[in-house]
Amino acid sequence: AFLESISRDNVLSATTAQAIMMAEHASDGKRIHLAYEGSSAAGKGLSSRVPTPVPYMVPPQGYGEPFTHSLTFDACFESGNLLRAVQRGPAEYDLFLRADLHTEGHMQWFFFSVANTHPPGSGPVDHVKVKFNIVNLTKPDSLFNHGLQPVMYSTNAADQEGVGWTRSGSEIAYFANPYPRHVSGPGGPTSGEGSSSYYTLTFTITFRRPGDTVLLAHSYPYTYADHKSHLEGLLSNRSSRRHIQHSVLCKTLSGLDCDVLTITEDGKEELPVMPGGNSATSNTAHRRKKCIFFTGRVHPGETQASWMMKGILDFLTGDTVQAKLLRSLFIFKIVPMLNPDGVAYGNNRCSLSGVDLNRQWKKPSRTAHPTIYYTKSLIRTEKAIRDVVMYVDLHGHSRKMNVFMYGCDDKKKPKPMVRIFPKLVSWNVTGRKYFSFQDCSFSVKRARETTARVVVARELGIPNAYTLEATFCGANFGPLKDYHMNNEHFQDMGRGLCDTLLDYYLPNAQQRETFAAAVLKANPSRDPSSGPGLPRGGGNGGKKGANGNGNFAAAREAREGGGRRQFGVPTDTDTVDTVELARAGSGSFAADGSGLGSKRSGGGSASSMRPRAKSDHGASSGTSGGGFKGGGGSAKEVYSKQADAGAAQAQAQALV
Repeated sequence: AFLESISRDNVLSATTAQAIMMAEHASDGKRIHLAYEGSSAAGKGLSSRVPTPVPYMVPPQGYGEPFTHSLTFDACFESGNLLRAVQRGPAEYDLFLRADLHTEGHMQWFFFSVANTHPPGSGPVDHVKVKFNIVNLTKPDSLFNHGLQPVMYSTNAADQEGVGWTRSGSEIAYFANPYPRHVSGPGGPTSGEGSSSYYTLTFTITFRRPGDTVLLAHSYPYTYADHKSHLEGLLSNRSSRRHIQHSVLCKTLSGLDCDVLTITEDGKEELPVMPGGNSATSNTAHRRKKCIFFTGRVHPGETQASWMMKGILDFLTGDTVQAKLLRSLFIFKIVPMLNPDGVAYGNNRCSLSGVDLNRQWKKPSRTAHPTIYYTKSLIRTEKAIRDVVMYVDLHGHSRKMNVFMYGCDDKKKPKPMVRIFPKLVSWNVTGRKYFSFQDCSFSVKRARETTARVVVARELGIPNAYTLEATFCGANFGPLKDYHMNNEHFQDMGRGLCDTLLDYYLPNAQQRETFAAAVLKANPSRDPSSGPGLPRGGGNGGKKGANGNGNFAAAREAREGGGRRQFGVPTDTDTVDTVELARAGSGSFAADGSGLGSKRSGGGSASSMRPRAKSDHGASSGTSGGGFKGGGGSAKEVYSKQADAGAAQAQAQALV
């Protein structure tokens, strides 16, 4: 197990990088040649109705004497994004990203392959350094100026050493370049990208293996094919499939599936009868389960959302006591990928309608924004049947560290309740490694009033509506301070989020033990290898998807296994402010039936993942603490007694 540090040694100051670029461009004598021109979005044959504006043009014949050696570029694979590569020197390239389809902006996500890295005559141990300048970015700041590195995947390293995606790059800087930007349409000032100039991300990659094919990306890719492969694994697994109902919510504009999953224990819609339950609590209407919604990947370039979603799905479909409790308490409605088109075509933010779907929740169009329209309708329909007590939309954040939440408070009518679940995430033994309550915000700006969390909270009447944001970089606190987060961390965060639901709705140990006993009695394990003593962390072995072609197949194979990129760090005990919990009454149930949990005690060690090169997609190795004993045993062993049985029974009866 190892981590990759966030090192300032890899970062150039923006001023220095800008001066270097200006000096190089002034002295190159206009010797520039086109090295790559993308034919269509992700090689799928679809071209944008709006041409991508670029800082400068290069004629087909280029300028000056041709170079004797050039890299070979490719982005014609799923989720790929590279519009053009221009060679400026023997080992320097300007790269142009494709704007989101049918817009003139949102250039941020990049994903492309590079081959022919070594000039003729290079020896097997020769290292070649190449400088890349992405010159048409639009955001005024980036975590690349704070230590973030791109991710790289070497096909040779994967085949020979089992190494997957790793952080790579030196001499990294992000700065405004001298090229003016004139955009008035989609992706321009009205899209929140109203800058008068473009920005450049510059970084240098060292290629160590002749004959290698290398993939470079903004963050760990998670494609539509990865999503479908993971679902196939869950639905084909004998243990997990009995808890999952899968359907297609709708078709996207390009005809892809927008999947929706319903997860609950054995498909039952009623809570188990508690020991000593009276006729009222045994009544079906009173025992109807409450509902929790998860959605993700509305912004295609925020791949962290899909990795966290994978952790959530693997947790909820697992055979642990925690998973059984959650499935017995709730019905989970999950839309893992709200923007399949954007993911498949390599967009950063928008769908094929050319708009940000997370700004369409107020009045979504059934024809232009079908995934939002039908998800909103599903929430409304479910709310008419049962209580919908929480909604969480998963995202990634390109300018802030850590994992954190946005909620919906009201200045005129403050709702301290909405702060409690995020606070508990920051206390959770898993969540506290990644989650920063100090970075959370509960105010609602006017520009955010049409987003998912705000519309769900205000229009649909679900106060506990959140946006969960995960950094592209890493943490600035705790045991992971100054380390990059990887895809295993994001999956662990998804598991921690689910674990916190138990902190929130079953806040004391005796109450959990009582309810766990009822659950295990009502739902005895059908598989002798499963049971309450199993370690946490998923374990749903799935089938790998079909291999596809070229670079993408190898990259996906590495992503499925995570290569050698594992983690295992000790946890810290956070110092927390209990004002919100004290105000609402910590340890009791709120008016909406939600538990206001108490802080878990005990530090212990964090989850430790066994190193592995490759594994079945959807499988998760190792154990994760999650506040429970990793070794297993009975429900009584899993939960230590912290409250008297009478209070726990009263609270459990209040819940059901």
